[in-house]
Amino acid sequence: MRAGRLRTWLTFEKRAVDIDSDGEPGQVDDSGNRIERWEDAFLVGSRMPAEVVAVSGRELMAAAAVQSRVSHRIKVRYRSGFDAGMRARDPDGVLYNLEAIIPDPENGRSWITFLASTGVNEG
Repeated sequence: MRAGRLRTWLTFEKRAVDIDSDGEPGQVDDSGNRIERWEDAFLVGSRMPAEVVAVSGRELMAAAAVQSRVSHRIKVRYRSGFDAGMRARDPDGVLYNLEAIIPDPENGRSWITFLASTGVNEG
């Protein structure tokens, strides 16, 4: 992968686990629904350079049978600890929900490709 393609800095986030002293979910809103928070996914280096590409119409049609919500393909250098429950945020505040993780086909440890959907994901 060429570093020049990694033009977008994304911050990877995961759902925070809030549990109070009783072992129950932490904060709740006025209706009693649990409020979810998002935090940096990694202790160090949650912000990383990435290649973000909108999925073309042809790719979208081919992927429709598998994942119809996918709108973008994101590629980053390999790092352990990613999972499909995470999301990525770009500097403009656009949220990318990670739908699927695809390791590189050569050795699985050079880069990772995510199939992602965009939209509001505040919990």
